[in-house]
Amino acid sequence: MNFLSLLVTWVAAITPITVSVEGDGYLRLLREGRAVYAKSATLTVLADGRLGTTAGDPVLPTLSVPAGTQSLEIDLEGNVISVGASRAPIGRLVLALFPAGASLQDRGGVLLAADRPKLGNPGEGSNGVTRTGKLSAQLPTTSGQSAIPIATGKARVTARAEAEVSGNTVRLGDLATIEAPEPLRATLAQLDLGDTPAFGVRRVYDRTRIAARLKSAGIPVDSVELIIPASVNVTRRAQTIPHSAFIAAAQKALTENPAAAAQYASDEVAPDFKAPVGDARLVVENVSGLNTSACSIKIAVFVDGKRINSRTVRLTATALPEMIKAGSPVKVRIIAGGALVEMSGIARTAGKVGDQISVEVRPDGAEKTLHLARIIAAGVVEVKL
Repeated sequence: MNFLSLLVTWVAAITPITVSVEGDGYLRLLREGRAVYAKSATLTVLADGRLGTTAGDPVLPTLSVPAGTQSLEIDLEGNVISVGASRAPIGRLVLALFPAGASLQDRGGVLLAADRPKLGNPGEGSNGVTRTGKLSAQLPTTSGQSAIPIATGKARVTARAEAEVSGNTVRLGDLATIEAPEPLRATLAQLDLGDTPAFGVRRVYDRTRIAARLKSAGIPVDSVELIIPASVNVTRRAQTIPHSAFIAAAQKALTENPAAAAQYASDEVAPDFKAPVGDARLVVENVSGLNTSACSIKIAVFVDGKRINSRTVRLTATALPEMIKAGSPVKVRIIAGGALVEMSGIARTAGKVGDQISVEVRPDGAEKTLHLARIIAAGVVEVKL
């Protein structure tokens, strides 16, 4: 059998399949030297080995099917893969993107456009995805021997490019649509793919990783048709608690605290908090620096009664109460070098935390002395010598 006869026999054996675009994009084809477009097309292998429609229109860009191919796969991102002795990509479908209101005219089952479109890849943004089954056919070997049957499979797993998971374990059913008879469908849906990633972290799966999990679970990979994008991005489903809610909870806690005499506000900027989905509550756990120039409030996040994490909010005083009055007794902390001495004194001027005031100190048996001291707390001043 010569090469031309072998090629014709191979092409005639291929069962055409339908490819459609779900999204804004259009398939690109070549007819009579010009680009034409379609939302769906029935593809086969043309007489010269190129991938094209049953009407004889090659796809753009040109994709050639190599000899020895036993089957072809086209994933959601338009990647065309030759399956034979090994798996090898042969190219990718490219979509045409037209602006809203563009004029497209139907001519013989394809669309003509007056304007040149932008180009984009399937699976990106609103371009859309390409949906199709495996090219099921019987292709002869290059030696001209009898055709090799291609298994169509008993189950189909179609994964999404993006998936959110709420549980602690990623299951195959969380990121893919599964078409199979029971109980195989349920078994595939519950297939454990690993732990769910932490909040804000993306975990990537691909066909190789999913196929390996099928094999380790004792499920024959060749019994499942895997339609998997080049990458499946899995994130943990979360609810967002705005940072402003933490500030409001901190201010409410101070308002309800009888010992809080100062007035506080916050211009703190922080990212919003990501928490598991559920009944979320903010609980104040600790208040420090009360009635000082800066107050810190530790707030825990509980979801469905379980403590998830915490965040500390810092509030700045806008109005501090008068902490020391003139003539009132004070504790004076005198710091000299590495030494610290505490003694009693009398405030000669008034002030609040952070202010400097004049204090009188009269040690036993000594003359009184005046010092400039800084108020550090109610009734407590500090003098540095």
